[in-house]
Amino acid sequence: MGDRTPIEAIVYSCPPERVDAVLEVFEEFGLGNEFVLPGDREPGPSDQRSLMLGRGYIHSDISVGSGAEIAAALPNEAAWKVWEDPKYEHLGEVHLNHPDLGDC
Repeated sequence: MGDRTPIEAIVYSCPPERVDAVLEVFEEFGLGNEFVLPGDREPGPSDQRSLMLGRGYIHSDISVGSGAEIAAALPNEAAWKVWEDPKYEHLGEVHLNHPDLGDC
C-alpha cells in the first residue's frame, strides 16, 4: 500500500444539471463532510443528496496522487478546487477549475 494523505475538494459554482456528476465523483472517492460545523443539520433518511457550495468535502486518508484523478473526473462546467496535502516526499497538489478560465 502506498502513502496516504488528506484531500479536500470545494465546489464554488455548479450548473444544476451537473450536480449529480459532482456528487458521484465525491461518492466514488469517499469525499464527504467528515467534520460537523456549528449549525449543520443531522441528515435524515428522507434527505436528498445535495451539493453545498463552498463547503469542503474531505477524505482524511486517501492514496497520494488521488487529487489528479478527482480533478480529471469533475465537470469543467463547475468552478472547483482540489487540494491534496503534502506527505513525505510528495509535495502535495492543488487543482483549480473555472468554467470561463479553464483548469490550472
